[in-house]
Amino acid sequence: MSRRILLVYDVNEKRVAKVHRLLLRYLVWRQNSTFEGKLTNGAIKEMIRKISRYIKPEENDGVAIYYLSSKDSVTVEILGTDKGNKFSNFIE
Repeated sequence: MSRRILLVYDVNEKRVAKVHRLLLRYLVWRQNSTFEGKLTNGAIKEMIRKISRYIKPEENDGVAIYYLSSKDSVTVEILGTDKGNKFSNFIE
């Protein structure tokens, strides 16, 4: 089964190029640090495993993966530091 995802990352500038090149293998680049696409569950797990090698939460790196199930349903998975506004009501 394929899933539509939106992936946004914020990593230290030393690792940006590596993360960007890795994600180009899986997803379509939309804007700086933003990718989207449709992947199988296996490809998502593989991508997460590989990107996790570059993410350093102790340096405030973070990746947010939004799973777009339908028009009305979004699930988010955070790898590393969650830089989200704790008071936001955008996605609840």
